[in-house]
Amino acid sequence: MPGVRSLLLIALVPLFAAPLLAGCGGGRHRTDAGMATSNSAADGKAVAGAPAQQRTPLQQRQVIRTATVAVTVPDVDRAAQAALAATAAAGGRADADDRSTTPTGRQAHLVLRVPAARLDGLLDRVVGLGHESSRTEQGSDVTTEVADVTARVTELRISVARLQDFLRHSGSITDLLALESQLTQRESDLQSTVAQQQALADQVSLATLTVQFSPPAAGISGTARQLPGFSSAIRASLHALLFSGRLVLALLGYLAPFLLIGAVAGYLGLRYRRSRRVRPNADRPA
Repeated sequence: MPGVRSLLLIALVPLFAAPLLAGCGGGRHRTDAGMATSNSAADGKAVAGAPAQQRTPLQQRQVIRTATVAVTVPDVDRAAQAALAATAAAGGRADADDRSTTPTGRQAHLVLRVPAARLDGLLDRVVGLGHESSRTEQGSDVTTEVADVTARVTELRISVARLQDFLRHSGSITDLLALESQLTQRESDLQSTVAQQQALADQVSLATLTVQFSPPAAGISGTARQLPGFSSAIRASLHALLFSGRLVLALLGYLAPFLLIGAVAGYLGLRYRRSRRVRPNADRPA
């Protein structure tokens, strides 16, 4: 009997061991599958996140640069010509060139347009022509305005194209007239917006430099007053003497008619008085 019991135990061991082995194996496979799934999801997020950051472009800033400078120069016209030549060499142009003569001397007002990247170089070149009196620089960021205008142009072009397509397939006269009115309005808006877009592009691409050239104050060279020497003082005194002589002669010229009339009147009055004195003596009896 002991031998029969042993045989039965040996035969039942595989039946109980199989489910246990299967459960352990299934749990291991489920754990491995869960880890693989979580790792794959994490890798997917990492891979998807990196290109998303790389695909985000940085919007280029649109800035309108302007500058104003006042410079005193010995020769205004020569300085103005040098500034115009420097502007042309930098690939720019002159939008204004106003020159005049005032009681203080020659004046020149220039409005120069130059590529924005070359504004600083042109500014240094202009200031180097003389003595800088004042300077102002400004930068206006119009990035949002440029983006809005660009989007508006795109929308209007799409709208115009659709209206043109509807107009080609319109059947009734009423629809045709309504579409033509809308198309005319859209085309007018498109032209206005395109002009605004071009103006913004011109202001961004070309900076504006306003220059005021003027001569130095009288008797001042650079920043220090120069005292006249002995010979200069002699020449100045001679000029003053000659000027005084010319002034006296001019005054005599102005007074000559009045002096002549006064002399004639005095002469006639003197003769009249003498005649009055002689007449009573003649009337006395001898």
